[in-house]
Order: sequence, then structure tokens, then C-alpha cells
Amino acid sequence: MSLTVTDDDGASDSTSSDVMVTEPPGGADPVLSISSAKLNRKNRLSVNLTWSGAVGSSVHVLLAGSTVATTANDGAYRYVQNNVQGKSFTFQVCETSGGACSNAETASF
Repeated sequence: MSLTVTDDDGASDSTSSDVMVTEPPGGADPVLSISSAKLNRKNRLSVNLTWSGAVGSSVHVLLAGSTVATTANDGAYRYVQNNVQGKSFTFQVCETSGGACSNAETASF
């Protein structure tokens, strides 16, 4: 970048400086994966979620669009629930700041 300044008497001076433009943190949506999922005969659901790319110290874990947990943004969470109904469960991870949400991942049995 270059800047030139001229005063009322016509004297001028110029200076130059390099400028680096970078993408702000959290430029992409978080990416979610289901690393394992189990549904036993007693309808106990256990799902291990992993993610990357979320910004902030914590994230919301969503099941079917509703928040079921707020947890540390450490890239891993284990969801466990007894007496579940259904055979398909869709999860997302969202930044608690109201920012981006991950892709939806579904565990089906």
C-alpha cells in the first residue's frame, strides 16, 4: 500500500507499507462426524461425536434441532440417553456465540 500526502505549499511525501489480508478465525463452518453409535435392545443410545473448526470455548450439541448439551469446544462429546424412541438420530454442533453450525450427521439403526 502506498500513501502520498501533499500540503498547501505543494510539498509532498510518500510512504509504502506491506499489508497482509487473512481470513478471520472461524471462517468456515464446523465439521461434525459420528465416530461410533450404538442402540442396544433396551433402547439405550450411545453416540460419540467429534468435530473441528468451531470457534469459542464451548459449543451446543443439537439432536433433531434442539440443544441437548452445551460442552467444551474440545472436539469430542459422548451423547447417552436411555429409553429412546425411533431408529434415526440427527446431530449438529453449533458455536455458542450464535455463529456457525456444522453439517447434520445421522445415526440410523
